Amino acid sequence: MRPPVHHILFAADRAYLPHMATALASLLVNNAGLAFHFHILHTDIDGEALARLTAGVPHPVTSHHLPDSAFAALPVVGHLARSAYYRLFAADVIDAPQALYLDSDLIVLGDLAPLLATDLGSHAIGAVENPGAAPHPGLRMRPDSGYFNSGVMLLGLDAWRARSLRHTVIERIRAAPHAIRFADQCGLNAVLDGDWLRLHPRHNVISNFWQPDQSDAIATFGAEAVAEAVRDPLIVHFTGSSKPWQLNDHHPMKQRYWQYRNQTAFRSRLADDFSIKTLVRRLLPAPVERLFRQLRGR
Repeated sequence: MRPPVHHILFAADRAYLPHMATALASLLVNNAGLAFHFHILHTDIDGEALARLTAGVPHPVTSHHLPDSAFAALPVVGHLARSAYYRLFAADVIDAPQALYLDSDLIVLGDLAPLLATDLGSHAIGAVENPGAAPHPGLRMRPDSGYFNSGVMLLGLDAWRARSLRHTVIERIRAAPHAIRFADQCGLNAVLDGDWLRLHPRHNVISNFWQPDQSDAIATFGAEAVAEAVRDPLIVHFTGSSKPWQLNDHHPMKQRYWQYRNQTAFRSRLADDFSIKTLVRRLLPAPVERLFRQLRGR
């Protein structure tokens, strides 16, 4: 009997190819016994770049090119890119009842089989709540709805299609652009309004968990679950503007990122933003750096 094929979705632009390759490498190393079909949603990845990304991948990979015009009027805030909206097309391109969506700024450190076997029931999404994230009042969500992080989502694609979720989410975003802080994540949370399956935080250990102050995470999940997520993470998600491929990032899992990055065609001995300026900033004690910033501001 053939093993079941698990559909895995990535969505990013060309600039994130090294990090998507890293996420993909980490998944493959830790899930050698599973069968996958990978899907890549994008607007600007050409055949040569795709070949470099997927070199040596022993599973089918399907490229899904999306038109730029589909995202032209959608708001983007902060460090996020318009590619955050690509995943909304998951149910349009994957002809299967279920898929796992993964952001490209993460690494998979364990066996995905139990997560992939999760019964979503009638839910369109299984996800991990985002501790400390308060939705904008303009989203008009119920106070007890919770707010999930959309960087790791188990997708019930039949439910997506039945609810026309892509169209509904985009309509909600366009109706209240002032309330959109985190692109698709705000739209999905607003439309589902708590109707999603809660997953254990180890399935998406965001950067909040690694900070000295874990009060938000503990208030959301409890101290035991937070300790388990940090001790035995299935997926480490490098959220926020600081990333492990940057010289001045200090995430405790930074070396694990580079361990997998250097197994790809995008291996490197230097941080992506390496320069004399970033090196000096790295070597300067924090008080001295603050003094220089203050002097520049005068």
